[in-house]
Amino acid sequence: MRYIRQHIGIIIKEYDGSLPLAHFLKAYCKKNPILGSRDRKILSEMAYSWYRCNRGIENTELSLDEKMNACIFLCSNNPKLITSFLPDAWVPESDLSIPERIDLLTEHNIHFNINKLFPFETILSAGITKEDWLLSMLTQPMLFIRIRKNKKKLIALLTENKIAYSFISETCLALPNGAAIDKMLPEDLYVVQDASSQTTGNYFHPAKELQHQIETLPKYASKLYLKFHQDFQLSLFLC
Repeated sequence: MRYIRQHIGIIIKEYDGSLPLAHFLKAYCKKNPILGSRDRKILSEMAYSWYRCNRGIENTELSLDEKMNACIFLCSNNPKLITSFLPDAWVPESDLSIPERIDLLTEHNIHFNINKLFPFETILSAGITKEDWLLSMLTQPMLFIRIRKNKKKLIALLTENKIAYSFISETCLALPNGAAIDKMLPEDLYVVQDASSQTTGNYFHPAKELQHQIETLPKYASKLYLKFHQDFQLSLFLC
């Protein structure tokens, strides 16, 4: 798997943040067609793990490979992909919680400071601490969709294709990240949208008499569109 190490080194060196990481990885793999499906998944897992937590590693003397080992050990939720890259002593511990993984790294003289992931002061809602929030940064988020119509059909298709799901609200579903829903769900049944953005729709209360509204809104006004879409039919032109 040395070639995987070489490719991830190139990716980290060349990626400058000017594109979303997913787009960069797609273009990189297109330029390197020798990379198979499994190779692409491993590189994606490594890249996202790296950018989630490498800032927290305090040991400046570690090599790239050693830092990468720590990152994928902390962040990866797919042990089948990454266990072959980990030191043998870490493999049996891959089902530990993230705080327990941090403690294990400390035992191996790899010091991880979670506060370096986001060193700025932040105001959080009641019910979550800064440490809890920072720990959540090391976990790949779920894929959230908003159901637009025909909920029964959408659920039946997910069940038929053995895609696990859970309801966050009547119209919000959480799915495993990476689920290929674009290949199984008609695009008019759902919209991919994070759960918090969907919640903001509850704070808008447009007048019910506006049953048909034509608005010209910038693209960033999607949250306002969400509430309009929930409450009444809307002809909307995005500029």
